[in-house]
Amino acid sequence: MKRILIIMSVCLVLVGSVVLSFVQYSMSFYNNAILPPHSIEGIVVLTGGKGRLSKALELFTSSQAKFLYIAGVKEATSLEAIFTETELEGVNRSQIILEKTSKTTHENALYARDYMIQNQAGSIVLLTSVYHMKRAAYIFSRVFPANIEIYSYAIESQNFSLEDWWKNPNSLRIAFTEFLKYGWYLLFL
Repeated sequence: MKRILIIMSVCLVLVGSVVLSFVQYSMSFYNNAILPPHSIEGIVVLTGGKGRLSKALELFTSSQAKFLYIAGVKEATSLEAIFTETELEGVNRSQIILEKTSKTTHENALYARDYMIQNQAGSIVLLTSVYHMKRAAYIFSRVFPANIEIYSYAIESQNFSLEDWWKNPNSLRIAFTEFLKYGWYLLFL
């Protein structure tokens, strides 16, 4: 009987630790996007969340950024498949890079790093969804050299409302999956 109580106590402590860690992790969703105090050289947007690409193009066209780097698009994807002609009106399309090889956030960071080094970029805005930013920022900070400044710009996605994400089973699944992936990268990257 005493052994069962010890096992149950250990399990309760472990479950409590996971829940507490998840709650702490989810607080990162509410960090506001802060643009750098000076002009940045490029914008890197990670595909996968609704609204990311249109927000990235909006930020690109309203800034002095030299390029918009879209990481992780499918092989057959073109600019015209992503944006409407109206959205691309007045945009220098040669400044938009479609990276078509990476499949994971870690690979996004590796290919983006190579592009930044090759093009001698000193600063970027990393744009992704609020639920993805903590993991993405961690990975990019580990992969990028220290001389490239990374500014996080997290957006609220259409599929993840900050107001009540914990009430929506799909949003809760997204958040917990991101939490687990973040933990994995903390341990193994």
